[in-house]
Amino acid sequence: MAEAPKSGTSSEATTAPGATSAPTVAGKTAEAGKPASPSVANPGDYLEIKTEPQRAVLTIKSAIAAAGLTLTREDVAKKLQSLKVVKGVDWSAVDRMIQGKQYDRGQVIAQGLLPKPGKDAVIQESIKVDSDLAPVMKKDGKADYKNVDNIHQVKKGDVLAVKTPMVPAAPGEDIFGKPLPAPAAKDAQFKLGANTTVSPDGMSLVAAVGGFVYHNAGALCVGVTYTLKGDVDFHTGNLHYHGDILVLGNVKEGFTVEADGNITVEGTVEGAEVVSHSATVTVKGCVFGHGKGRVAAKTGIKLMAAQDVRIECGDGAVEVAKGLRNCQVTAMHLKAGKPGCAVVGGEIRAYGEVEIADLGAEGCHTHIHIVDKAAEAAKIRLREVERLKAEIPHKLEPLEKKLMHMKAMVAKYGAVMSDRVKADLKAVADAYSGLKKAEKDLDDEKQRLASVILTPSSHSGRFAVTEKLIWGGILDFYGHAKELEAEDAKKEWVWGQGGLQSRSLSPSPPQPDLPPGNPAGAPPS
Repeated sequence: MAEAPKSGTSSEATTAPGATSAPTVAGKTAEAGKPASPSVANPGDYLEIKTEPQRAVLTIKSAIAAAGLTLTREDVAKKLQSLKVVKGVDWSAVDRMIQGKQYDRGQVIAQGLLPKPGKDAVIQESIKVDSDLAPVMKKDGKADYKNVDNIHQVKKGDVLAVKTPMVPAAPGEDIFGKPLPAPAAKDAQFKLGANTTVSPDGMSLVAAVGGFVYHNAGALCVGVTYTLKGDVDFHTGNLHYHGDILVLGNVKEGFTVEADGNITVEGTVEGAEVVSHSATVTVKGCVFGHGKGRVAAKTGIKLMAAQDVRIECGDGAVEVAKGLRNCQVTAMHLKAGKPGCAVVGGEIRAYGEVEIADLGAEGCHTHIHIVDKAAEAAKIRLREVERLKAEIPHKLEPLEKKLMHMKAMVAKYGAVMSDRVKADLKAVADAYSGLKKAEKDLDDEKQRLASVILTPSSHSGRFAVTEKLIWGGILDFYGHAKELEAEDAKKEWVWGQGGLQSRSLSPSPPQPDLPPGNPAGAPPS
């Protein structure tokens, strides 16, 4: 029970019953027909307090004024105490009613504390997962249906989803001091998918590896090898990925598959580009370039067969199982020596070994180039150096004119030249000196490159035809050309001290067995 507060102080109280119907004398009701004794009236009898669990409403009856009584806080407190109201009394509201003599008008003087519901924890994905195959608008206003938003990639440690923590519920209390429970808030936990982990603070889901994101059974996952169960076409768009790609179908004309990792195509490639910037490309079907296709890789290419396509693998080997027709190949090595593998037409440019089972065909030329890589790189750089050197005179000419003009000013005005003019003169002189130095450096580099071209570091190349050779083969071995003939089959060529040399790949015929005791070449006994 709350104590009755002193006047001017605050406390808690409850609703009071209705005022009594007749004044009392010494606690007894005046008998009928007898004069009443002087009344001992109670101001609380003129109070009415209605209570509910959540509030108490006070009404002061106007008859208290006619009775000449004065109401105080203590009178209200007694009523509230009798009603067991112990929480949420607004004593300032009580004071306003008393001091303002607000009669016969019910007003709320006590309110319970409502419970505050909590907030459930929420997990939100912070990265886009689902593909969007809507076309991208180009600058010219045309729609690009090939480069679409299809693979969403992440790096190790990237945040995939974040958790907003749960806010606990706060219970309430009614005016009688009884607790009012609130519905409990629910926590949420991350569902771990493949290659994901939870951050140490428990508030983020992060990628444990680099890869692409996808959903599986309601969980976010990170895949390493991107697998396409179908063709690369308008239903998928071009594929660009920093990991490995596996295409279980075909790569259609005009589309691109590009990755930093390994690329494997189970089907065919038609008029498309398949490029691995750091690893290998394997095409288990045929490659039909139609004169515009390209297959390129950093460390290796494996093909069943290819036609009319560019094949590039400058640091690794191109391995062919069945044959090449009219292809442009650049590679460290070409391995096409499996029985029946034919290379017909086109051009092969290799820095190491070229081995072909069947070479050439009637009516077409097949060009084979064995090239020193360092010398070729030097030739390419030499062309760039000559271009840069040719630009220098055009840059020097205006500077020379400025210098002549400024020297004339120095001779005329001497020490009276301003600091700004002196600074301009120095800037022009420095630019002129820099160009002259660059010109000399380019001349020096030309000499070094010429030396590399004329005396390549190594001639370790090899060329071999293991089965048959048909008319039309032309071999260029470190700049020394040779037209290949049918009799050059089953031979290999290397570079020796005397230049280009060939030797047979056929095993030596077996020597006949000799009788015991007769060394070879000895006359019979």
